Amino acid sequence: MEHFPDTVIISPSLSGFEIQADIATPLETMEIDTSFPEHSSQESILPPNFDRANREFTKRFMDNVFGAVCDICDRLWFTNDLKPLTEVGAAALVDSGSFQSVEGFLACQTCQSNLKRGKVPAFAKSNGFAFPDKPSGLPPLDVVTERLVSPRLPFMQIRRLRFAAGSYSIIGQVINCPVDVAQMVHSLPRQLDDDQAFNVFIKKHVIHKSSYLSGFIKKTTVKAWLSYLITTPLYRHYGITIDQIAIDDLETPAVDPQIELETIAVDNETELLLGQQETLLWNEDKCLEIAPAQNRVPLSLIYDEHGEELAFPAIYFGHPRKFKPGVRVTYFMMASSETRRRDRRGAKPQHLLYMAMKVLRLRVSEGLQCTFKCMGTANITRANLKDREFMEQCIDRNLSFLKSIPNSVQYWQQRKRDLFAMMRQLGKPTMFLTLSANEMKWPHLLKLLHRLSEGHNGNDLTDPIQELTALQRATLVNDDPVTCCVYFNKLVDTIMLLLMSRHYSPFGKHYVADYFKRIEFQHRGSPHAHILLWLNKDPREAISENMPKTVQLIKDLCSVSVRDLPNTYGYQVRSMLLCI
Repeated sequence: MEHFPDTVIISPSLSGFEIQADIATPLETMEIDTSFPEHSSQESILPPNFDRANREFTKRFMDNVFGAVCDICDRLWFTNDLKPLTEVGAAALVDSGSFQSVEGFLACQTCQSNLKRGKVPAFAKSNGFAFPDKPSGLPPLDVVTERLVSPRLPFMQIRRLRFAAGSYSIIGQVINCPVDVAQMVHSLPRQLDDDQAFNVFIKKHVIHKSSYLSGFIKKTTVKAWLSYLITTPLYRHYGITIDQIAIDDLETPAVDPQIELETIAVDNETELLLGQQETLLWNEDKCLEIAPAQNRVPLSLIYDEHGEELAFPAIYFGHPRKFKPGVRVTYFMMASSETRRRDRRGAKPQHLLYMAMKVLRLRVSEGLQCTFKCMGTANITRANLKDREFMEQCIDRNLSFLKSIPNSVQYWQQRKRDLFAMMRQLGKPTMFLTLSANEMKWPHLLKLLHRLSEGHNGNDLTDPIQELTALQRATLVNDDPVTCCVYFNKLVDTIMLLLMSRHYSPFGKHYVADYFKRIEFQHRGSPHAHILLWLNKDPREAISENMPKTVQLIKDLCSVSVRDLPNTYGYQVRSMLLCI
């Protein structure tokens, strides 16, 4: 893996976005991008104008709100990404019977490109890219209860990166195990004298001391969901039935109104965070330890046709995915659609990690299948097998599909070659820039996440920093990581577009001519970008004690003055002082 030089660049920020000094470390990487801009030699270069750059940033990003919905694919986009339908596109949708009326429709660029050719977009809602309707009257389904009512138990080692308020991460693979729902229901306790909720420990094996999943459940919630799910098409297709007598036995006595619970003040953020990490001791008679997947053979994550729908009843409600005949649909298209839909039920962390591991396994499986089909062994001799160069060539040729899988050895080798090729053509980069995300302190993003959240009641926030506690802000960020990543990626692209402009770049004549971008995830789960910049009119002086042009360039572009920092500079003072 390549490493960037330990260089510190502190420059003025745009409209309150924090540019934080940092040193690159080999972390989990999401994306690497290169840009090869084309500029006309006749364009005039204007002097630096920070006010103009701020106005352009406000126009392209701050006023370009994320959350606008494409009326065709029902996915979320930025406002400027949606355009009205043309006559050709409107006619294609109406003539195909996909929509009866398209008056006032706005479409994203992906759908527009298909409509220009007179074709209905593959991601259209009419093709089946939509969630089933939510039934009314069902209580909220927590993670533990969901495992008790679903016939698939996906073992995933999901960890929080920062205690109770951190993002979610996965360790290892997903093990897809079939379980017997009726057996789990019969194992639930029938009578509890003093508690409506009880503690459940789901284990991989009964003799294990540790539990895969644990938490409190309500038997009334289990009953409500089972009564509905056994009537759905997917449960009927697999013959999943529950004895109605067993369901009726889940009735629980009412809670004693005299029970008093200890309350914690809402404004005490420290106590709220600590309270989520505390455990409560229970009598063994009021706890349930089960291992529903013990002695069961796991099913393939790829070839289990409805494994995902059966494992997440809170998303699909017992209905399989159904697509219009004749439409070519891949799993990557399903995942891409469900993570960006207006209905955010498919963008929850557990489901995202499940889909990510399934996509990774599919890409490896398809790559290996292609390799084995094209691999010939008829002309390989013993001497070839002993030849190290021949074996390395075979490995490089047959495992070349790994170049498209992030974090693989082949992937990083290819990215390293790309960067070195740019250095051979453009010379050494001029600057190294780090852009870090601070989602919990961005009011614009917090308002967006609150508006897209499941519990939104129509009342928008005015000042989320003051109106929400630290735990509430962390929950908004962690529950919708897709929106946070899309927001940050758009923010980085907008800043780079401004820096590359000859008209309103804050660098003036030293606008960015080219760059190499690498977006990573920090240990706390937030994305940040490492960017190598090649500036126009780079002095390119030889390294010596006397480099006047380079010194002047640093004075023009870099600053550590408080006047050049946004109002939130207090959050960055510590890191800047350490770098200075």
